[in-house]
Amino acid sequence: MIDAGNTFALWAVLIGIVAFGIWSERTKLGRRLTGTIVILLTALVLSNIGVIPTSAPVYSTVMGNFIPLGLALLLLRVDLTTLKSEAGPTLAIFLIGSVGTIAGAVLAFYLIAPDLYPAELAGMFAATYIGGGANFFAVADTFAVTDSTIIIPALAADTLVTITYLVVLGAIPSLAFFAKSRRARTAPIKTTMKTTMKTNGASTGMSWGTRNMNLLALVLALVLAFAFVAIGNAAQSFTEIRGVSILVITVLAVLAGTFFKKQIKPAQGPFQLGMILLLIFFAALGASGDVFALVESGPQLLLFAATIIAVHFVIIFVAGWLLKFDIAEIATASNACACGPPTAAAMAADAGWDHLVTPAIVAGTLGFAMANFAGVFIVNFLN
Repeated sequence: MIDAGNTFALWAVLIGIVAFGIWSERTKLGRRLTGTIVILLTALVLSNIGVIPTSAPVYSTVMGNFIPLGLALLLLRVDLTTLKSEAGPTLAIFLIGSVGTIAGAVLAFYLIAPDLYPAELAGMFAATYIGGGANFFAVADTFAVTDSTIIIPALAADTLVTITYLVVLGAIPSLAFFAKSRRARTAPIKTTMKTTMKTNGASTGMSWGTRNMNLLALVLALVLAFAFVAIGNAAQSFTEIRGVSILVITVLAVLAGTFFKKQIKPAQGPFQLGMILLLIFFAALGASGDVFALVESGPQLLLFAATIIAVHFVIIFVAGWLLKFDIAEIATASNACACGPPTAAAMAADAGWDHLVTPAIVAGTLGFAMANFAGVFIVNFLN
């Protein structure tokens, strides 16, 4: 067993687990599970069989710092100036879907409130079903939900619900009822893609190219990320309001991505580094987990997450239908909202909906930027 005080050995193991998770997405099983789940499960197994400790100062360092830094780096890709010109109807129906997610979170809170952290879990699930996995952990970090016996089964429930919903989204546009009733300007979606897509924007396999690795842009992004976290922490201390730090970081990172896009956007490095930080966080989280607690709390959280997605589904499809949106636009917007921009763009491209690929990315990216606000609002509202 590696001792909790053996800092460099633990860092090596955590980063090695991340490398294994990224590699796993080259395999069929890894693509189905996603690298994030592989990382969580690998760390969980290693800690529960005694290879690494379940508690260590290294884990505390990761959990206290990597989420805000990683989130700031990821949000530097957001460009507010592209939203109106590129998103079109998809953005409008996406916003309706976001309202559906919020309504689902509130309803799930009152119907199926978990025993621990019910309001926080509602906000965390709402954040991930508007933005992505990073938002889930950002809200968790904001409200100090660090209990791995809650977070790990919640993430597992989220993954299962998301994959199931991808199956549903893949089937709906092909149904005769929709195909005959809506204008046929798009091809029916191919259902063969649905179980191989990554979930919640947490996929690593779609992001690891080596092109455009600009050292200056990467260093600039690091400067901005550290500065934004420092400003966010200062705002938190000054206002003494929970959640202010992550919201300030979100605003500053989005504004920087918009106004300094020429300096930041050409490089893939900041996004990749942000993903690495978040994946190391997942490894540390998995390492601190208790296997026996997963079995006890998993089913209730699965029903909790499924309720949120079900309400989102009803609201976005009914509203989209009444407002006469095309079924392709509705499905793409719902995918971008609930599952993230990578899966939404992949679904649109696979279905031949080329005109919806960019709107899927833009809408999903907007969700990534606004999800923290929604999650924090829900937690404070329900509390």
